[in-house]
Amino acid sequence: MPESGFKHKDSPEKCMERLRAGNLRFSRGESFYPNLTPERVREAGISDQSEHAFATVLSCSDSRVPVEILFDVGIMDIFVIRVAGNVCSCDTLASVEFGLSYVNTPALLVLGHTKCGAVSAVTRIMQGRSRIKEQHIPGLLEYIQPAVNQVMETHPELIDDEVILPAIEKNVCHSLKELYENSMVVRRLLELGYIKLAGAVYDLQSGLIRWLPEDQINNIIASCKK
Repeated sequence: MPESGFKHKDSPEKCMERLRAGNLRFSRGESFYPNLTPERVREAGISDQSEHAFATVLSCSDSRVPVEILFDVGIMDIFVIRVAGNVCSCDTLASVEFGLSYVNTPALLVLGHTKCGAVSAVTRIMQGRSRIKEQHIPGLLEYIQPAVNQVMETHPELIDDEVILPAIEKNVCHSLKELYENSMVVRRLLELGYIKLAGAVYDLQSGLIRWLPEDQINNIIASCKK
């Protein structure tokens, strides 16, 4: 594992702070729009992304969640993986491991968002209010079912679409758990202190990201070790 690639990067904490600060600028309409110059474009053709990227972000495919824009970063600044429902499938795991092992990003973020269509679809299917006819979509949505099921069992008082918002957060937590449980790369780099793991939910209306408390992330990791 090319762990030496992390030595010239900022600390995981500082990388996370860059994401937080960038989103605050974006949500306030104060974006810097960094690293979008013609020079940066040309540099992308001759340099390696590992020389620049400071975060790997697993996000949803939804076009309303433009990852680089909402973090106010530019070309080569972050390694982005997008899949409907920000689920942690086998291909997602491979992409995350590439971002960590070869792009050497000290920050690893799972980013959900409000009004997530994938989580909404699973919720309505499990409530018997909808169904899916497409051939391959059910396989994707299976990754979201545990999160929706947990919310429905824990909060039986929630009805219909009231389940969706807490299920979106729970789905982020489920992906974090899958990352830790199923990737030796993630576990090893966390233990060595090379990376930091975080989860968050992006609010489509405000443009602001709500970060999951660090204690919540630690509890997810601790539950995997039992």
